[in-house]
Amino acid sequence: MKYALVVVSFLVLMPFSTANASLNVSVSVEYAEINQFQDQIITATTNEEGKGILLVIQPAEGTPWIDFLNDHPALEALWNILPSNMRTEVASKIGGKIVSFDSISTDSGGGSETVAFPEDFTGINGDPSTALVGEYKILFAFLSLEASNDNSPCCCCCLFELDFDCNSWLVVPEVPFGTIASLLSAMVAIPGLKFYKRIRSK
Repeated sequence: MKYALVVVSFLVLMPFSTANASLNVSVSVEYAEINQFQDQIITATTNEEGKGILLVIQPAEGTPWIDFLNDHPALEALWNILPSNMRTEVASKIGGKIVSFDSISTDSGGGSETVAFPEDFTGINGDPSTALVGEYKILFAFLSLEASNDNSPCCCCCLFELDFDCNSWLVVPEVPFGTIASLLSAMVAIPGLKFYKRIRSK
């Protein structure tokens, strides 16, 4: 339902589309690097009321995401009304990767909304996940719903991107001191036993 509201807003305001240079949006992440399976906290910020879509591109190849747009009518409608140059830019950045999305909404005067990836995201051509090591990308398309200076409705789409990485790490079992001592004793005892048998056989 929340995605449908985003699309309705786009469709209603598209005929009144004008430029609004005062719109300013940004997206940031809490961690520059995270471990596998760790959540990433994403904050989208705007200075005006509006609605937008966050896309997270995972470092994994999948079936082309365009093939799954029919499964997400709200996202498909948004995609179809974006300017062709923006569609080209988004498509080139996503390529054949797995991508997920979430909606963003701000009230009059703008503000910030914080979401968690992968928990708050819906997968398009694969499950949202931070299981893979590699570079993750965020694309943020935002629509201002505030009136311009001449009080006419304004439709402004801005695209922002911010990258973040996942670290790889090694997990090793904790070995108690007693276990280490037992292993060392066994390693010493075996050569000692062989030496003792060799002496007795002479």
